[in-house]
Parts: sequence; structure tokens; C-alpha cells
Amino acid sequence: SIRATNNNYRASVRTFDTELKEIPHISKFTRNACEISSWTNDTSLVRRKPSLVAQILIFAQRACIKRWRSQRSRLIDFIITVTAAFILGNIQGSAWDFVRSAPFFMQVQLVISVLTCTSSLLPFRDHVIYWREAASGVNRLAFFLATSLVDLIDVLGRPVVFAMIYLSITAPDIHLMDFVIISWFLAWTWSGIGYLVEQLIPSSSTVVSVLLPLIFGGFLVGLRPTISECNTPLLIILTFSPNRWGVEAMSIKNLEGFPEHLQPFVSMYLEAIGYNASNMVKNCSILFGMGCVYRILAFFAMILCHRDKQR
Repeated sequence: SIRATNNNYRASVRTFDTELKEIPHISKFTRNACEISSWTNDTSLVRRKPSLVAQILIFAQRACIKRWRSQRSRLIDFIITVTAAFILGNIQGSAWDFVRSAPFFMQVQLVISVLTCTSSLLPFRDHVIYWREAASGVNRLAFFLATSLVDLIDVLGRPVVFAMIYLSITAPDIHLMDFVIISWFLAWTWSGIGYLVEQLIPSSSTVVSVLLPLIFGGFLVGLRPTISECNTPLLIILTFSPNRWGVEAMSIKNLEGFPEHLQPFVSMYLEAIGYNASNMVKNCSILFGMGCVYRILAFFAMILCHRDKQR
């Protein structure tokens, strides 16, 4: 009797479903809750999402909470930055001349590039969480903007810490604020590169984030060979090196502080390398533009890579 009752129940359910599908309005609007609400003028069924600004604030708050909970990793990053600045400052010493400016700043920016690029992998490393939230319909632009904005605390704070330790040991002629500003532009660019690397090759992002600064910051700087000695293909490659523009800008500001009677020799030195003393604003603008381009590419890579997992 129980089996017969279950069979009758199932048959009645099938009959009801069949009859329900034959009704035009019901068959149309049961597939979409939003269309049901528009048909019945009932807005309680409509799923309302927060605005772009509201989602940015929500994601930024969550990123700040995650940042606060990862104090140990932040402390390690701070210790590494201080140690690197202390060691490099003692290696270079305080005996500076205009010939050593560019090679010394090349080493400085190489360290800043490696530290920034490797640290910029962490903000977007939780791919699974992002895929789930993207599948649920969150605004991806809000997620990217909020995460990258909170990460600016590290991107801009790290060069300040490095500069305070390094300049107190070496005491070059460059002003502290000029050193920090140029380092900010350099870190802005390399953080964007780190975001892009994490989206494109997450499995090998750590290795790549170390190799790229070593290649662009150690070889493609325009010192050996100098910019004036490079052929056209190499000059094109140097154009895409952030450190080529950063080293030139920092060297120019440092050599401006030399005594007036040495300025003719400074001009000859800059001309021999291929630097232009009036390129300070140009170089910083190029670094800022490169950082923006890399962030745009990272955003589109975040959307397009693993798109099937975001649905």
C-alpha cells in the first residue's frame, strides 16, 4: 500500500508539472525569478547588488582585515627590507663620486624591484576565493581596485623604509624626498608586473617574479653597454625596462647636488652614458604609465584566465 501511494504521488507530480508547463505565463516566468517579479510587479524577488563604490569599500575592508591578520609575514617583509638596505649601504659605503652614481643606483633599484615584485604576488594569490565570488556575480573591477589600493600601503611604504636605512649609511647627494619619489614610481611599475605575473603563471610566479627584476634590473639598464653604444633592437628592449628609466632619473638627481666646478665633468659623464639631464619628469611619467598599463593587463588577465571557473 505504501508503494502504491508513492507511485500515485509521483504520477500526480508529473501530471502537475506537465500542466504547469502548458500555462504560458508560468512556464515563462518560473525560469527566471527576476522576470517573475517584473510580471507580478513584486520587487522583493529581485536580487539587488551593491554599487561599484560600495563593493570597493567592502573588498577594501576585507583586504585590510586580511592584512591585519598577516602581521607575521609583514614583519618578515619589514626585516628583509631593513636588512637589504643595511647590507647594501655598508657594501657601497659613503665614498661617492659621479662615476659610481649610476652603478650604485642600479644595485639599489635591483633590490627594490625584487622586493616589490615578489611581494606583489600575495594580494591576488587566493584564486579559488576570487573564482567563487566572480561566479556569484561580484563586480570584478571592484575586487581588483580594492585589493590593489590596499596593497599600496606596502608598495609605497617599502621604499620609505629602505631609503631611511640606506641613505643614513651612504649619504649620497640626492635628497631623501627625490630618492623616495623615484623609488615610488619604480615600485608602482614592478607591483603592476607582479600582479600580471600572478594572473598569467600562478604556478611559477615566484620564480618569474625574481628572474624578471634580475634581468631588467641587472642587465637591461643601459650601463654595460651604455645607451649611447646600444644598437636599435637593444634600445627598443631597453625601452620596456623600468630600471633603465629609474636609474637615469636617480642618477640625474644625485649628480645635481655635486659642486658647480664638477658639473662639466658630470655633463660629460651623462653624455657618455646616453643620459639627458632634462629627462627627470619624462622618466617618472614613463614609469607611472608603465605601472598603469601593467595593472590594466593584470585586470584583463584576471578576467580572461580560468574563465570557466568564474561561471
